[in-house]
Amino acid sequence: MASAPEAPRTNAAGIDLFDAAPDGILVVDEAGVMVAVNHVAGEMFGYRPEELVGQPVEVLLPQRFRERHVEHRKVYGEHPTRRPMGLALSLFGQRRTGEEFPVDISLNHQLQAGGGLQIVAFVRDATARRHMEEGLRASEENFRLLVEGVGDHAIFMLDPSGRVMTWNAGAQRIKGWSADEIIGRHFSVFYLPEDVAAGQPERDLERAATEGRAQSEGWRRRANGRRFWAETTLSALREPDGTLRGFAKVTRDRTEHHQVRARLESLVELNRAALENRPENELLALVVGRIRAMTGATLVVAWAPLPAGETFAVVGAQGDGAGALAGTSVGSDSIVTAVARAGRPEMAADLLGDERAPYVLADAGLKSALFLPLHAAGETFAVIGIAQARGADALEPHDIDLLQAFGIQASASIAFARARREVEQLQIVSERERIARDLHDTVIQRLFAVGLSLEATGRRPLPEIQERLQQAVTDIDDTIRSIRTSIFTLQTRAEEANGLRARVLQVVSELAPTLGFEPSVRFEGPVDTIATFELTDNLEAVVRETLTNTARHAHATRTEVTVAAGDEVILTVVDDGRGSDSFERPGGNGVMNLTDRARNLGGTATITEVVPHGTRVEWRVPAAR
Repeated sequence: MASAPEAPRTNAAGIDLFDAAPDGILVVDEAGVMVAVNHVAGEMFGYRPEELVGQPVEVLLPQRFRERHVEHRKVYGEHPTRRPMGLALSLFGQRRTGEEFPVDISLNHQLQAGGGLQIVAFVRDATARRHMEEGLRASEENFRLLVEGVGDHAIFMLDPSGRVMTWNAGAQRIKGWSADEIIGRHFSVFYLPEDVAAGQPERDLERAATEGRAQSEGWRRRANGRRFWAETTLSALREPDGTLRGFAKVTRDRTEHHQVRARLESLVELNRAALENRPENELLALVVGRIRAMTGATLVVAWAPLPAGETFAVVGAQGDGAGALAGTSVGSDSIVTAVARAGRPEMAADLLGDERAPYVLADAGLKSALFLPLHAAGETFAVIGIAQARGADALEPHDIDLLQAFGIQASASIAFARARREVEQLQIVSERERIARDLHDTVIQRLFAVGLSLEATGRRPLPEIQERLQQAVTDIDDTIRSIRTSIFTLQTRAEEANGLRARVLQVVSELAPTLGFEPSVRFEGPVDTIATFELTDNLEAVVRETLTNTARHAHATRTEVTVAAGDEVILTVVDDGRGSDSFERPGGNGVMNLTDRARNLGGTATITEVVPHGTRVEWRVPAAR
């Protein structure tokens, strides 16, 4: 048996270094026999050190490793080297009881004075470390399985500059990129181009790095360019010393939830606006803005019908190219008019190849559009176009279903607003008629009687009495005229000051002195609520033209002016003058003017005689809704 190692076992203080070492130490000769074993090694394997001295080192190994270890030991003896501990080799020892346990071994060698080789093995029980490593590996695997198994959340990591480092299955499902396609790319590819141009990705990184976490909601894009509404959380990851290691990002697709919420908010706002009696164009502008917020469409535009009914003009637009649509209109051969007639939505998959599509949409770089009617009770209030750019996909079926539902509810709100305005107008008309009856049956009749009496008194020969009485008659006539005017302007709201009713009364009042009497004026239906500025301007001009012609040529003593509002606006002027042959004088343009104004608005004008004498002018055009 070889002798113990010749190296000193104690230090200057007399401490036995061999037994004081924290690791087990085995000294083995060239034949593989243990020549020295310290107490730590003995306890580790379950022996007293002296029991192991003289035994082959293989007794400390499991049976399945012993034969192979002999070969490894011979090779090491031929080419001895220093092998440090911690090379991640899976090594096992065997205790006296037969229990196997993992070990870490470091080897070194030394030559004896006689030339023999001794191998020094430092042995450490690795059970605790292996358990910890296995637990860590299991924890990491569980976390990996958890992240990979989450399908409704995109979970991935970014490096400090914002480049993608990891990618789970949920991220691929939501965003569309595979791990090979996206890892290494900057996360700004998930943002819309306009947000990238505005520096939004950099601001999100900066806020997360500064505050620890940045939460947000907004439109993001998938690999195919389609938008979706994302709910995101971006968290900063730092080393123990505070160094920024990167970011963890969690994204959830909330498109459907966002659309439902946006629809409910839109309806609440639209109904509130309707109850506030806001103008119809404002209601349509609200619909346009809300639809764009719900869908993220490139452009949303509203067309409303002109009085003629077959022409639709743009009344509101939001999005890319909205400015180019201002002041444009489409005719009867347009898809907009077709949708309005049918009362059903229609999808145009290729605007450039569809001859019925408004050319301005294709010229603006838009590819597809949904045309959605706002329709109720057999009437189309407007047609909404929801258009997508050529680089984006068309609206999906669930988007169309959502928009149809919203369109039905929005139509009901607009119809309610119209009905409410008409009821208010009818209430005002009813009140005015009651006051008119009261004034006519009392005040006017009495004043008229007084006037006749004073006029008779004025025939007396005394010049002074005649002059004073004539002035009294004039004053009473002025009073009657003022009262009649007040009957129709009483309780008129500020927004009605330039309405059809007020402007007709103003013309009649101005021309009464020229006629020599006060024409009677009657209004039927909600004339102010269904008359556009264009219709009002034309009807005022027709009233002026007709009454002026009556004053010049008809020699009438009575004229009745009636304005009725329903599906059409109908102006009727009847006098008791010389008949229709006196209405138009040679070289005049009166009849032509009336006819042209009616035709331009899709209506007609007729002039007929009244039996036994007089003229009836009827001018009718479609009502503007």
